[in-house]
Amino acid sequence: MATTFLRVREPGKHAILNPETGLHETPDPTMQYTSSHPLVKAAPWAFGTDEEIAAAADARRNIASVPQPVEAATANPGERRTTRRA
Repeated sequence: MATTFLRVREPGKHAILNPETGLHETPDPTMQYTSSHPLVKAAPWAFGTDEEIAAAADARRNIASVPQPVEAATANPGERRTTRRA
């Protein structure tokens, strides 16, 4: 069986408690981790394969923000607002 190497999903954002040493560690973004590494076992959500990380980056790039007009709740100085009653 081939060994799968994992990398940190968001480098520098998380300190993970290492169960072997009892200390918090920030995973090294240049290092490849195996699924048996203590940090990966402690926080599997913080690691992913290169393909998973690339797919997540592509998905974030494809999200477009659509600007929407914001309605003012109050009148500006000198502006008169009219209300119609039925």
